[in-house]
Amino acid sequence: MQREDIIRDLESKPYRNPEEEDRLNRLKLDSEFERRAEQARKDDEDDHQPPPPPHQQGRPSYPGGPMSQPPPPNRGPYQPPNINQPPQQQNFRRSVALS
Repeated sequence: MQREDIIRDLESKPYRNPEEEDRLNRLKLDSEFERRAEQARKDDEDDHQPPPPPHQQGRPSYPGGPMSQPPPPNRGPYQPPNINQPPQQQNFRRSVALS
C-alpha cells in the first residue's frame, strides 16, 4: 500500500487506537515534508534557469517594465539653492464673486 492509501484508510476509521493515531500523524508529517521538499526543488530549479529574452519590438526596455517611463535625463551635478536670494514669488489671481 502507498502512503496516501494508508493515510486515507486510517482517516476513514471512526475510531483509531493510539498506535494508529501516532502512525497517521507520522505519515501525514512525512507526506507534508516530501511535498515541501519537492516544491523547494522546483523553486530552486526555476531560480537557476536563465530569464526569457525580452520582447524588444524596437523600443528600449526599462527596469519598471515595458510600459514604464524612461529615466529622466541627466541634469548635471547637484546645485544647492542660493540662500542669499529671496524665494521666487508666484502670482495668483484672486477670483472675486460679483453680487
